[in-house]
Amino acid sequence: MILDVTGTATKSGASYPFQGKVTISQNRAITTSNPAQPGANPICKQRIVTPIEVDITPTNGGVLTLRVDPRGMFNTVDFATLGPAPGSSTLLEIPDTNATNAGVALFRDGLHSAFGVYQFTWSP
Repeated sequence: MILDVTGTATKSGASYPFQGKVTISQNRAITTSNPAQPGANPICKQRIVTPIEVDITPTNGGVLTLRVDPRGMFNTVDFATLGPAPGSSTLLEIPDTNATNAGVALFRDGLHSAFGVYQFTWSP
């Protein structure tokens, strides 16, 4: 599992308690359009968040710190479209699939966000 989330989103006065997870396996595989190139879309490329622009100069003995602000991961998730989580009447579920807009939004726009989610700092 790459990401496991639970929280409550609010928009226009409405409250959306939710849960979700992101895994990167066959559920994120991109079907190849050319049978002559079966390895054109390897799953390992789905696991790389790039590009994240940083302005640091590493030195020996330093510390690289990564801060994650998860709020930016949900900017394009439309919580009003979510269905109920299994076994819950109040909790909504962000599907762990590319087959739904909310699942794609959390994975592609959120987890892979190049701006506003990840911050790297270097301390000598």
